[in-house]
Amino acid sequence: SIAYNYVKYDPMQELIAQDLAKIVVSILFVFLYMCFSLKTAFVACCGMLQIFSSFFLTLLIYRFLWPNSDGYGYDYFTLFCGLAMFVILGIG
Repeated sequence: SIAYNYVKYDPMQELIAQDLAKIVVSILFVFLYMCFSLKTAFVACCGMLQIFSSFFLTLLIYRFLWPNSDGYGYDYFTLFCGLAMFVILGIG
């Protein structure tokens, strides 16, 4: 973080905000495409719920069924784990 006299500017916060906006847009695009293809929002919502619940359920299983030396699963959440959500969205 670069601190000037009275202005604090953190370029990482700006990059994170831009990346989160892209994530939201891509998830919204997948949802709208599902609504268009399926002709019903209810089934599209159920599909998105299934996609997100499969990701979080997998993280839960990975965390508690394959522990490391301190008793819990992963020590850090890598970029590739986050990108797995886009793979799941693409397959779903």
